[in-house]
Amino acid sequence: MTDVSIGPPTGEVPLHLTARCVVAVQADGIHLVSDVLAPKIPVSWPELEVLARFTDDVQHTPGEAVQAAADATGADRRELRQFVSRLRRGQRLAPGVDRWHYELPDHPGIDDVPAQDWSSDSLISLHVPLLLRSDGGRYECIDHEGRRILVLEPVEVAALAALTMPTTPAAAVESARRLGLRGFDDAAALHRLMDRAAHAGLLRQERMGLASSQSSGGGSDIDRDAIIREVFEHHAQQLFEAEAAREASTGVHRTNVVPVAFDMGTPAGLGMVVAAAKGFEGGVLEDTFCFRTDWVWSDALIAQLTREPAVYLFSNYLWSHERCIELSRRIKELSPGSVTIHGGPDTPKYERDVVEHFANYPHVDITVHGEGEISAAEVLNALAPQFGVASTDAGKDLSVLSSVAGITYRAGAEVVRTADRERIADLNTLPSPVLTGLYDVYASIPDLFVTLETNRGCPYGCTFCDWGSATTSRVRQYDLERVFAEIDWCGDVGVSSVSIADANFGMFKRDIEIAEKVAEVRRTKGAPPAFGVSYAKNTVKHLEHIIRTLAGAGIMAQGVLSLQTMDPATLEVIHRSNIKTERYDGIAGQMREAGLPLMIELMMGLPGQTLTSFGDDLQQCINREVPARVNRTTVLVNSPMNDPEYRLEHQIETSVAVSPGANANIVSTASFTADDYAHMEMLRRAMLTFENFGVLRLVSRYVRHETGIREIDFYDRLRSMDEQEAEPWPALRLLTLFGYSIMAPPFSWSLLMDDLHRYLVDELELPDDSALHDVLRTQKALLPSFARTYPQSVELNHDVVAWAHLIQAAKAAGHLEDWQDVVPKLRTYGPVDFEVADPDGVADSFIGLNGEHAVVGLHWELESPLSRAHISATEFVDFSQMMPKFSESL
Repeated sequence: MTDVSIGPPTGEVPLHLTARCVVAVQADGIHLVSDVLAPKIPVSWPELEVLARFTDDVQHTPGEAVQAAADATGADRRELRQFVSRLRRGQRLAPGVDRWHYELPDHPGIDDVPAQDWSSDSLISLHVPLLLRSDGGRYECIDHEGRRILVLEPVEVAALAALTMPTTPAAAVESARRLGLRGFDDAAALHRLMDRAAHAGLLRQERMGLASSQSSGGGSDIDRDAIIREVFEHHAQQLFEAEAAREASTGVHRTNVVPVAFDMGTPAGLGMVVAAAKGFEGGVLEDTFCFRTDWVWSDALIAQLTREPAVYLFSNYLWSHERCIELSRRIKELSPGSVTIHGGPDTPKYERDVVEHFANYPHVDITVHGEGEISAAEVLNALAPQFGVASTDAGKDLSVLSSVAGITYRAGAEVVRTADRERIADLNTLPSPVLTGLYDVYASIPDLFVTLETNRGCPYGCTFCDWGSATTSRVRQYDLERVFAEIDWCGDVGVSSVSIADANFGMFKRDIEIAEKVAEVRRTKGAPPAFGVSYAKNTVKHLEHIIRTLAGAGIMAQGVLSLQTMDPATLEVIHRSNIKTERYDGIAGQMREAGLPLMIELMMGLPGQTLTSFGDDLQQCINREVPARVNRTTVLVNSPMNDPEYRLEHQIETSVAVSPGANANIVSTASFTADDYAHMEMLRRAMLTFENFGVLRLVSRYVRHETGIREIDFYDRLRSMDEQEAEPWPALRLLTLFGYSIMAPPFSWSLLMDDLHRYLVDELELPDDSALHDVLRTQKALLPSFARTYPQSVELNHDVVAWAHLIQAAKAAGHLEDWQDVVPKLRTYGPVDFEVADPDGVADSFIGLNGEHAVVGLHWELESPLSRAHISATEFVDFSQMMPKFSESL
């Protein structure tokens, strides 16, 4: 379709790029980023030329900008007009003067660039993301101190795309050549650009940090995925050969039972189901069925496995349900005589949802509700006579399942649900997949993470939760001898992480013994370096002991207080009771004194919650100096919150689900509107960026001390500035727009602090004195950026550290809400030297990483007297690399 939104050049007025746009060089390319909620626009050389014209000293009309860019690059004018039209529709172009103008000094030596030797085959890459300030028709990189360190023509910016991912210099030259950029048809031009980038401190020539590894699909020196494929393909072939040999010697043909898993760690649910089926009635099912232990699904298997009917076991979770459904469909198309059995916490139990599930997914034969070990075994036992030598590719008669409790099955055109099954009274009657050898194939997998259970069930009835369909149930425990033996296996195999699937680890005194066992295995066998749990919701008496024990053994662990909300009205609506505030205040103080990391877990979008109560919850975390893990409320398919009567009572509306029956986020209820929810989401992002990552944490305390404005209200005030209000403070506006989505300095932290200075003086009427200057200088020193030299010392007129520590002491003494009335003002303190360091390489690893990693403790904490207790950057990098699926979900 012809673009007609831009008329001919006659009558056009000159335009400039507004403050809502910035060019960002990122790991996945170069983009124009224009709004925190809008998609970023990929740009190449022609578009960069167009954008440069709209920031040139000589203002251009759209027609002039398009013509100049087309002449420079040879690009199609129609496509460039469409690009400009898109900018205008998004209000990214406006008449008037350039609002982004700063008078910036050049870094000394910016033009004195030595030539380097680029003949090495070592990997190099550009530090990303880089936000480029466009001024005078060129693009500028600005350092931590607000100085230009690199000035680039549009074609040079485009050439940087060859360096955003780890590459060799020779490969980078070839990539630049393929881009067809003017002047980059030989190595010399790119080498000169690389010289300048390296001189500016923007190139690295070593193993990539997490920020780039996440974008490239992994940064480990070991290709873990390739090893997993090789191990399991070899294992699958061994299983086929062993079964063929068995059939040849016995004359008995067995039907495959295939557990379908996608995770790169041990599949806890499926492992328990297979172990129980193999041990059913002394192993009788193994006469008919061959229980496969391929575990990690590979499409290479499908052709071999679907040659004849088989039984496929799917354990549906929030993160795997869609893939399970798609594979189930493909299997039934290829092998109609196969039987698909779906269970797991994301398989529906409510009658309405069950009927809809079977209607939407005709390839699903059986669903298992609740605990699946005995139900699945009894299903196989009932179906066994229909498999074996006489088995054909015809459909199976599922009516034989009528006496199996706890399932729904398809009987012709009907869907039949059987009686509910009682929960398993004695878990120790279930075989362990770990101790029976079902997971031994994982022994050679690097960075292995294993999930174990020490108990099952949850006594609480929170409406948002469905802990394996075991809410409001008695907690049943495995014998400690079994638990200890499984932990020993983890140490012997050398796993990287043990995750405990208990709903409330730390509820029982014996959980201290389990933590001590993990610590002992770590000390004696070297593994595991990480231990993940969901801590008890209504007691904290064992938490400090557990965290101390794990940390003392060098195990990465973090205390989490799962409060979800502290608002009494909301707690009543979601049927939840919390520990008394003085109890968690006490544990927070103990953890802080011990230097142990702690987080408070909150939920956003709970029925009964309001915009005000959500903001109060965030402020409660700030008052206690504890980072917040803020999760969006999802209506889990089997949670009490999904009960039709509950949904109707609280007028619950959700976002559009990805697929029929899938879980979705709550976006409005009787207590908050969709607009309120959007506001809460922006507050949530501000909290993660400004508070958890510490971008404005120190400044916000000073603002509260001087004005009485609560920290969360200060953050909200900054976030809600419209474009006209933000005109005098463009870097501040850039932070509020893109801080969360880009997670990088807004051009330069120095520019941000300059803007903050003017904003605080002009808008909040703070005294423009040495105390304000010291807070801003200290805040800037605390923020990571590329090419900084550490350690760095700052001479202060006032002891910011003593002031901040006194604030914490006042809060610990009970002055959570009125500390500003009892702590002396900063300007009354004497001088001090303040020093920061970065021993963990935070700047190299965490700039540009997804801000959602804050939920597991990611931070920008440089080492200083003001830094909070935290998981080190090295530990977090290792943790994220050994849990790729978790990282992807963030």
